[in-house]
Parts: sequence; C-alpha cells; structure tokens
Amino acid sequence: MKVIFLFIIWIIPTITCSQSILNSNSVNPFALRDIVGAYSKSQSYFVDKPVDLFLPTSVYINSGAAVSHDISVMSVPTNACSTFDGSICYQVSDFYKPTAPQAIISGYYFYNKNDAIILGLNTGYNSSKLIIQPSIALGYSSRIEFDKSKQFVIEGTRWFGGSIQHKPCVDSFEREYYCGNLSAWSDFHYQSNINSYSMRVMYQWKF
Repeated sequence: MKVIFLFIIWIIPTITCSQSILNSNSVNPFALRDIVGAYSKSQSYFVDKPVDLFLPTSVYINSGAAVSHDISVMSVPTNACSTFDGSICYQVSDFYKPTAPQAIISGYYFYNKNDAIILGLNTGYNSSKLIIQPSIALGYSSRIEFDKSKQFVIEGTRWFGGSIQHKPCVDSFEREYYCGNLSAWSDFHYQSNINSYSMRVMYQWKF
C-alpha cells in the first residue's frame, strides 16, 4: 500500500474581499500530469510526438451574477429599495439583464509532460447599467521530479482586462442615481478594476 503526503503552500494576494467563483485550489496538478502521462503513452506509436493537450479544469456559465476575472462583482438584482425609505422599491432586473449569459472557462495546455500554460477566458458582462469587459488569464505550471516518489509543482496565474463600468439611472427630474439601491449617483463609488492573481507550491511524497 502506498502512502502519499501532499504538502501545499498557497500564496494568494487579493485586493478585494470577494471570493473567487472558480475554485482553483481544487485542481490537483499531479493528477493532471497522470492524465498527460497516460495520453503520451497512448500516442507512443508516433515517433518523437510532443505532448499537445488542453485539459479544461473549470467551466462557469451564469446570468445570475456579474463576474470580473474570476471574482463576483455583484448578484444581478431584481428589485431595488431606497436606502432612506425601505417602502420605496422598484423592479430593476431589466437594467442588469445581460445580452448573453456570461461564460468563463479555464484549463491547462500541456506542451510536455511537466510544463503547462494556464489559460482562462471570461467573455464579459454586458447590460444597460453594468458593463464588464472580457478578460483572460495567463499562467504557468511546472513540475520537478526528484525521483519516482518525490516531486513538486510550482505555478502562478494572473487575470488581465475585465474593467468594470456602472451607469446611472435617471428619474423624471433628470437626477442620476444608482439603480442598485436608489441612492444618489454622487454617493455611489465602485472599484473599476479588480486584481486577481495567485501562486501556489505543492509537494508530493509517495512511499
């Protein structure tokens, strides 16, 4: 019987308090390389054939939340009530209804059995009062094997793009306000860019 010890160090700097909707920590890079190894053996009848394999690790499709990079910006509201008078409410779902469901996909492109480029794509969010530009993730994952029982992987990823733009609603008196809670537009402040990047080191010891 083999016993496997897996030591993991995560370094995940973040600028926001939001939680990533893509649980990259659930991805086991050693298991991915086992798949790559099996694929390479199945292609062995091609002499000197390099590994050329993309393995998707997460797919997200949803119209109920607006996401920049892999961070949820807000849940799509259906009704908004005034912060000053809770009895004043309006239906605002049409303002935030996206023209198409937002989709996010990420995965590893292996060009050899040890090294992979981490790729991600967020198609963006487009509604009349909230626009999030498309974004991409780029990263790198590399494995070093000391012997058949000891190996470690180091990898890092960063998202690019994904700028956020809110637009005001306007009442019958031409006053601008934030549709989400009916507050004055001048009192509404938001983060136009969210940083999302991570790095982790994983060590595996089999005996």
